[in-house]
Amino acid sequence: MHPLFPLRLAPLILCLLSVPAGCGGREPQPAAPNPMGLSGAFLPAAETAYSQARVLWRSQQTTAATAAEVCSDPLRAIALLNKALALEPEYAEAYIRRGLAKSELGQFEAAFDDASAALRLRPEPAYYAQRALISMRAGQYDAARLDLEYSIQRDDSLSLSWALRGMLNLMENRAAEACRDFSRACSNGDCSRLDAARQEQICP
Repeated sequence: MHPLFPLRLAPLILCLLSVPAGCGGREPQPAAPNPMGLSGAFLPAAETAYSQARVLWRSQQTTAATAAEVCSDPLRAIALLNKALALEPEYAEAYIRRGLAKSELGQFEAAFDDASAALRLRPEPAYYAQRALISMRAGQYDAARLDLEYSIQRDDSLSLSWALRGMLNLMENRAAEACRDFSRACSNGDCSRLDAARQEQICP
């Protein structure tokens, strides 16, 4: 043993090397059950309300020019998300979902404001793409394209951005560009719109 090594530390070193549970001799405790999938980042009541709203979005039969999800009950979703945001005013995901629900009711200005609030809290590429969807529903195609271009610039692996830009290109009668975007979305994991566009004989 090195002459400067303190003998009194030898038992501690041996303990740390030989006991996986630590030197107290206790087994590690299992994680607490989390059946609602709560992240713990916000108050449980806020996350529960958000989770109850989120499951209201259901997949629909995808066409080349339609979103993959729609909210089955936008009014209920908004009420639940209002509750979540009253408890946690900086809950970015709740703002985005509330904006999407409002856009399905035609409340486009309020929807855009909610999406913008989410982006001020967390400027995530996916949030720019979702705000673009709100702008597309409102017929604001230039604003939608700006958000999608920025989202793709920030993260070109996000299939949602490519898929939505493909939808936008179809709306503007740019079929060739739409097919390229759908192909990029497919290479990033979402082939639903490319498959639909092929079935509709839009893309080769």
